[in-house]
Amino acid sequence: YYALAVPLWFGDNAPAVPMPVLILLATGLRLLLLRRTGFLVHLRAVGGNPSGALESALPMTRIKIKSYVICGALTGLAALFIVSQTISGSPLSGSGYELRSISAAALGGTSLAGGYGAFLGSVVGVGILKLVDDLIFFFDLPVNFQVLMQGLIIVLALATGDVMRRLKNIGGEDRA
Repeated sequence: YYALAVPLWFGDNAPAVPMPVLILLATGLRLLLLRRTGFLVHLRAVGGNPSGALESALPMTRIKIKSYVICGALTGLAALFIVSQTISGSPLSGSGYELRSISAAALGGTSLAGGYGAFLGSVVGVGILKLVDDLIFFFDLPVNFQVLMQGLIIVLALATGDVMRRLKNIGGEDRA
C-alpha cells in the first residue's frame, strides 16, 4: 500500500506516501501536460459538438482512436492495480466498478451526454461517493443501498442534464 518511503536518514519513523496519492498526483500531472498540447480541447470538441469539429477540419477519427487507446491503457493499469491488491486474476473482481465510476463522474459535474467535464470535479465526486458509502456503512444499512444511491445519482444527473438542455433551448427549437 505504501509505495515511496523517504530516504533512510529519517530512520524507522520515515513517513511514506500511499500509492493512491501517487497515482492521483501522476494522473493530475499528466492531465496538465495534455492540456498544454491541445488534445483535450480537440477531444472536447469531438465529444461535445461532432458536427462543429468536422466543420473545423479536426481529424475526428485520429482523436477518437487516441482517446480509446488512452482509455484502454488506463483500464489496463487499473486492472493491474486491482490484481495486485486482491492477489487474484478473477474476471469478476472488477464487477460493479463501472457503476461507481459513472456515478462519481456524474456527481463531479461531468456531462453524461459528452463534451465537458473536469478532473478535479471527478475527484470531488469520488470523495462525495465515498462519504455516502461510509455513511451507509456507519448507519448499518444493507450494502445494496450503495448500489441504489449510485443508480439514483446517475438518474438525477441524467435528469438534470436534460432539464439544463431544455432550459438552454427555450428560446429556440428543441433539437433532440
